[in-house]
Amino acid sequence: MSAVSLDDELDRWDLLSPSDDGILRVPHLVRGRLVEPPPPSALSADRIRAALGEGESYAFIPPGPWPSGAQVLREPVMDRSTLRATGAHRILVLPEVKGADLTYPDPGAVRAALAAIPFDAAMAWFDDAADLLEPEGEIGRRFRAIIAETSELPDVLLDAALATNALMIRSFALREIVDRELSWGDVPGSRLLEEWMPIDAPGYAGATAIVRETLEGRHGGTGEREVDGPAVRAFPTLQIHVTAGNAPVVGPASAARMLATRSGGVVKLPSGAVLPGVALGMALYHTAAGHPEAAALLDALSFVYWKGGDRGIEDRLFDPAVFDRVVVWGAPNAVERIAGLAAGAIKTITFMPRFGVSLVGREALADAASLADAARRAACDSLIWNQRACIASLVHYVEADSDDDARRYSEALRDALAECDEIAPSAPAPLAMGQIQRMRRGSLIQARWFTVGGPGRDLRAAVVLVPGPFDLGDHPLSRVVIVRRVGRLEEAVSLLHRGVSTVGVCPEPRRRALRDAIAARGVSNVFSLGQCERAFAGMPHDGMRVLSQLVDWANG
Repeated sequence: MSAVSLDDELDRWDLLSPSDDGILRVPHLVRGRLVEPPPPSALSADRIRAALGEGESYAFIPPGPWPSGAQVLREPVMDRSTLRATGAHRILVLPEVKGADLTYPDPGAVRAALAAIPFDAAMAWFDDAADLLEPEGEIGRRFRAIIAETSELPDVLLDAALATNALMIRSFALREIVDRELSWGDVPGSRLLEEWMPIDAPGYAGATAIVRETLEGRHGGTGEREVDGPAVRAFPTLQIHVTAGNAPVVGPASAARMLATRSGGVVKLPSGAVLPGVALGMALYHTAAGHPEAAALLDALSFVYWKGGDRGIEDRLFDPAVFDRVVVWGAPNAVERIAGLAAGAIKTITFMPRFGVSLVGREALADAASLADAARRAACDSLIWNQRACIASLVHYVEADSDDDARRYSEALRDALAECDEIAPSAPAPLAMGQIQRMRRGSLIQARWFTVGGPGRDLRAAVVLVPGPFDLGDHPLSRVVIVRRVGRLEEAVSLLHRGVSTVGVCPEPRRRALRDAIAARGVSNVFSLGQCERAFAGMPHDGMRVLSQLVDWANG
């Protein structure tokens, strides 16, 4: 560990201080070590830009004259006032990653060392790391400025995300999650992670007990031996987390689950959201010296980026003799690729892309005040991480007796989205804008469009009232809400499936009445309209109690 201050160390290595030419050198945490990319003296700006070429977003620069190579990522710079790309770009320079550096020569010894870490010692370490990550913390303050430069999130959502990343590793939050998700009867999960817990339960000796008792009878055995009763314990595992970049909280949230179980492993940071994970890794690294009892956990952690599909890394990394769990977030092709690498030999937990839906009962259309209230609540459910979260509502089914009622709802929703844009401004990225224009000219040409801003480049959001079935495959995920009229909410329930993660319903009596039918369709969350981002400690995720999947349950 370095004895100099964090700011001094970063400045000395020209790390996380953007240069005049828009180049930012970013370290990795590799098995508890902070690994830096080649310094400016070894990797000039001209060489970096030449490696990227025209329009490329990723390049690898081989070693020389520095002993290791570098990865470079190009990211568009955003105008914070309009949330539109300026045309300028920033380049991240990251260290080279080698699969062999991320594995362990003796995985069993690593797991044993992790299991021996006192739970309270790990929690105290995480609190110190969270202090650095807070908005006013040494790392939080520095990272906020550089993350904002390329973030498409409005300030209010970006600040909430970065504050959430610090909150997620607070000891009170992790302890409550562990105690709830890993509990056994009245025994809290934190005790099961730390010690063997006797279980007061009737046992079955097994069929061979007859043989044992017969042998003891023949040879004079008494059968009276001191034998402990049954006990269980939750053991740490070694994990690989392949995360997604649809929100800056995904990588740190996945890492927090690994930390909560005092497990080790690798977090693959996503392109587009590398820096929040780097910030967490640096906070853990720079506070570990004060918590020597938790040193084994730091030594087992790696937070790194590599380009997905790099077989030179992945073939070496996905070794079932080393890793016990793979957690993968992302698109179906990425999930399929990672599952293939795990080859059925490593337990794989997947979080596939899903989406949210809103069900608005006719009661909400009874008068102007009720309509405006429902529209505001539904708009909030569609704004979750700028509609890129798997729980964000893409489709609103409105129970209406006439097309005119559906139009009134669409107009109220448009007005609500316009008001939201004043509080949390955003704009479709160029790629999303292209998708929207194709929808208007093609698949949704017969729909009625109610826009915020626009038309064209000035578009901020849109409500699209469709006359019938539609395909969500090309949805731009940029504050575009599809509205469809149904005669009864039960019709909308019949359209739900496991691809729908979350349904927000109003009014509340209708939610309670429909909750079982909605859940029976494979939907994981059935919440009140406007509250679809709510969470609680130990909350199941995609139908799973995830921490219970990430530990090894042992009987002894």
